[in-house]
Amino acid sequence: LHSCLSESPNAAVPHHHEQIREIVNKIETWQGEPWQHRPFVTLSFAQSLDGKIAYFNSNNANVSSLSSNLPLSGEPSLHMTHALRSIHEAILVGSKTLLVDNPRLSNRLWGQKQPRPVVLDVDLKYIKELGSNRRVQNAIVCCSLEASETEEDTGDLTLLGCKVDDHGRLDLQDVLQQLSFSFGIRSIMVEGGSSILSSFAAQGLVNCVCITIAPKLLGQDKGLPSIHAIPKLIDLVG
Repeated sequence: LHSCLSESPNAAVPHHHEQIREIVNKIETWQGEPWQHRPFVTLSFAQSLDGKIAYFNSNNANVSSLSSNLPLSGEPSLHMTHALRSIHEAILVGSKTLLVDNPRLSNRLWGQKQPRPVVLDVDLKYIKELGSNRRVQNAIVCCSLEASETEEDTGDLTLLGCKVDDHGRLDLQDVLQQLSFSFGIRSIMVEGGSSILSSFAAQGLVNCVCITIAPKLLGQDKGLPSIHAIPKLIDLVG
C-alpha cells in the first residue's frame, strides 16, 4: 500500500488522498452489508517489509521489551489510518499497546468523525499502571466481569464486563457482542497489538484488513510479528 500512496507535488490535494478515498468508499460499501451477530471488524496496522510491527527483545518477555512508537508510518499511511478511523464507530487496542504507545486513539487528520476508543484489559492492570499519564479519553475498557464491579474511581473510563476464556483472556466473541448490545457499535477498527490482531484473525472475526508497509527490515530476532495467524487470515479474506 505504501508504494502506491505517493504524493503528487504539483497537485493542490496530494494524490494519495484520492486513493485513500477510493479505499474508504469501498470499505463503507462493505460495512453496509448485513453482518450477523457482531460488528464489522477491520484489522489495520503498519509493518516492516519482513512483517514486523515492533522491536522485541527475545530475552525479555515483559511489556517493557517492546519499542514505543516505532516509526513505521509516513504521511500517506498516517492519513490512511485516520481516514479509516473516521469511518469506524470504535477503535480497539490491547492494554499492552495502550501502555507502551499511550495513543490518543482519535481522528485528527481526516474530517470530524471520531471513533469511540476501546481497550482490552482483563484485570485493569495496565490501565492502572498508566494512571494519570493516559492520553486516551472517554474509552470503553473491556475487562472481566469481576474487574468491572470495582468500586475504584475510573474517571472518564467506562468499564464493560465481558466473559473470560479458559486461558484467562477476554472472549472476543463476547466482547464484540457486548459492544454491539451495550453501545450500539456496528463497526470496529482493530489496531493492535500483535496478540490482539492474531486472536481476531485466528478466531475468524475479521471482515477487512488494511496493511501499510514501511521500507524497513527489523530482523527475525528483533522484530515482533504483526500477525501470527497469516494462513488463517488469508483464508478469511481470500
